[in-house]
Amino acid sequence: MKKCLVRALLLLVILSGTMGAALAGGAAPDKSPALSEQKAKAALESLREAYQRGDLEAFMRGVSEQAGFNRLEFKMAIADRFTRQSSFELVFVTDHAVAETDWLSLKVHWDRRAVRKDTGETELAEGKAELLFKGEEAKLFDIRGDSPF
Repeated sequence: MKKCLVRALLLLVILSGTMGAALAGGAAPDKSPALSEQKAKAALESLREAYQRGDLEAFMRGVSEQAGFNRLEFKMAIADRFTRQSSFELVFVTDHAVAETDWLSLKVHWDRRAVRKDTGETELAEGKAELLFKGEEAKLFDIRGDSPF
């Protein structure tokens, strides 16, 4: 009888531990990235639209203050391009996306068309880049490869 009570008590302890873990959310914690692919693509679209409008301030609002490149030099290069060119058209195709906890990488290939203000000639460019976005607001943090901007 004593053995039967010990076994029943042991079984009860095991079952209550299993049930407690299940009720307490014994499943692995959610490790989904805070920054989603959709959010990064929306941020890229906002950058593209501002670039095509030639709106430097709106464009730079989408670039991280802690960018992995010299933000001031980048802004000056974009401003120079806006001064020399007009009628921008920029097309992105996402080849691959990798999400981590606080950043997202979009590997893209891109085509750019612009018209030179001084000659009226159309300039074409294309390339491949890895665009890194960070933070809740999905700001552009770094560009690896051919900069589309």
